[in-house]
Amino acid sequence: MENEIRGIIVLEIMGRPAEHIVETLNGIVDKIGMECEIISRSIHEAKKIEGSELFSTFAEIEIGATIEGFLRILFTYMPSHVEIVHPENMVMSTADVNTIFNEITMRLHQYDEIAKRIISERNILEEQLRRSGIKPITEQIREREQEEQNKKLKEEQKATRKIKKKGKKTKKKK
Repeated sequence: MENEIRGIIVLEIMGRPAEHIVETLNGIVDKIGMECEIISRSIHEAKKIEGSELFSTFAEIEIGATIEGFLRILFTYMPSHVEIVHPENMVMSTADVNTIFNEITMRLHQYDEIAKRIISERNILEEQLRRSGIKPITEQIREREQEEQNKKLKEEQKATRKIKKKGKKTKKKK
């Protein structure tokens, strides 16, 4: 296949129960297999995350696809790691580069649209909460963070006064 590349991608997933995340990851890898050639796949055993009830696992998949197909997989499945293993060097036409840049731009616009919609919906919900006499969680968090900062500042000021007071006592003794 012209412009075919081979690469290794790593997909990570977290959740519970352990069997479910392994099953889900297998399903994702199978879905990727419908979009490109899977050369090899390795799904690792789910491990419990320390201090949590969640489990984590990952898959290493070697795939073969056109540059455009590889890029689509990257944007669709958002792997945590990508390594191109073949070819070692690439020569690309302007048309191929344009296709890649347009795909990236399209995806960025989609993500931007989603982010703006979510922010707008959040703002509407927060306003509805305020009208109902309920303080939105974002305000509660900001207030807690401000209280913690004020507490730290007071502690630092208190420590500074103690140091200065100690310094004055030392000077008086001399």
